[in-house]
Amino acid sequence: MKRILHGVVRTIAVFFLFCGIFPLCFYGHLNTGNGALILFGIFAFLLSVFWTQLQKTIALRILRYTASGVLLTCFVCGFMISGFMIWFGYVHTPPADIQGTVVVLGCEIHGERPSRVLKARLDAALSYLTQHPETPVVVAGGVGDDEIYSEAYVMRKYLMENGIASTRIYCEEQSRDTKQNILYAGEIIRREGLPETMLIATDGFHQLRAYLHANAVHHPAYAIPVTSFTFTTFSMQPEYWVREILGILHFTLIA
Repeated sequence: MKRILHGVVRTIAVFFLFCGIFPLCFYGHLNTGNGALILFGIFAFLLSVFWTQLQKTIALRILRYTASGVLLTCFVCGFMISGFMIWFGYVHTPPADIQGTVVVLGCEIHGERPSRVLKARLDAALSYLTQHPETPVVVAGGVGDDEIYSEAYVMRKYLMENGIASTRIYCEEQSRDTKQNILYAGEIIRREGLPETMLIATDGFHQLRAYLHANAVHHPAYAIPVTSFTFTTFSMQPEYWVREILGILHFTLIA
C-alpha cells in the first residue's frame, strides 16, 4: 500500500513538473503559475524519494510530516477551488432571456493582431454577439509594456473585421489587469446606459476571479467561456489555472 501511495505521489509530482517546465522551455513563460507547479513537483518528488531517510531523528520526522501537511493542504485547497472555477467557468452561463453587456477581457497582442489566447476569447464573444444582435460589447485592455496599440483597439478591429458593427463596440483602453478591466468596463456601462449585467468573455479558468471582481463593484455577471483550444492554448492551461488559484486566494484573503 505504501509503495502504491509513493507511486501516486511521484506520478503527480512528475506531471506537475512537466506542466510547469513545458511552457517555460517552449514559450519562455515564468510566472506564479508554472513556478508553483515546479516547486510543488520538486518538493513532492523529493519527499517521496527520501521518505524513509526522514525518520531517523525526531527533528527529521517533524520536518517530514510538516512538509507532507503543507503539500497536502495546497493540493486539497487547489482541488476545492478548482471545483468552483469549473462551475463559474463552464456552468454559470447566461440564461436565454438575459439582457446584458458582453465584456471581453484583454490579453497579449502582437502588433495589430490578437494573440492566440485573446483570439479565442474574441471568437467566444463573436459567437454570442452574432446570436444576440442587440447586445453591446465592451472590449477592455490598455497598452502593455511592449505593445504599440491598446488591446482594446486590437479587439475592436478584430470584431469589426468579423462583422460586428462599430456602434455596438465600446473601448476601455486604460486597464492593466483583471480588476481594472472590470472596474473601468463598469464605468463605461454606467456612463453609456448599457445593460448592467456583465457577460464576461474570457477563458474558463479566468471566469471565477472575473466574477468576484464584478461582484465587488455590484455588477451581476455570467460566463461566456472559451470552448475552442489550439495546442498552444491547451498546453498553457495548467500554469494559467494554478496562477488563477493563487489570484483567487489573494483576492479573498488579502485584497
